[in-house]
Amino acid sequence: MITETKDSELIKKIATLPDLWETIAEDGIESDKWSPDLTEGWLLSSDDMGFVGLYNVHPTNSVTLQIHPMMPMETRGKRAYESAQDVLRWIFTTTQYQKVVCEIPVIYRNVKLFAMQAGMKEEGINRKSYLKNGKIHDQWHLGIAKQEFEL
Repeated sequence: MITETKDSELIKKIATLPDLWETIAEDGIESDKWSPDLTEGWLLSSDDMGFVGLYNVHPTNSVTLQIHPMMPMETRGKRAYESAQDVLRWIFTTTQYQKVVCEIPVIYRNVKLFAMQAGMKEEGINRKSYLKNGKIHDQWHLGIAKQEFEL
């Protein structure tokens, strides 16, 4: 099940879980000083077992939505895959967006695999665009169009 939330404290509690924060935060961003941007979309995913993940979404234009999934370690695997399918279905059936994109630092091959399992395709490279562990990394640009997703 996908639900929208504007609960800043809940979003921060999830996004700053140590195993998530270590992956999603660029160098120099401290979890205790970070606050979610509530002008963007925040989607909670849950199933019969409870919370699965959090998705941050924001438009890049009138038809494209950028997505940032946040899946705690204990929900990764089949539950995370089903959650990704649920959120894409929710986006494509309840919003005007025709495409969903994401950018994944090349140091996170497992995240790229997760996105590709959800149906996204690699579309290019955003060069030298992510700072982590004192190095600037490229990011893969992946996307899926509404007509490519089986509703």
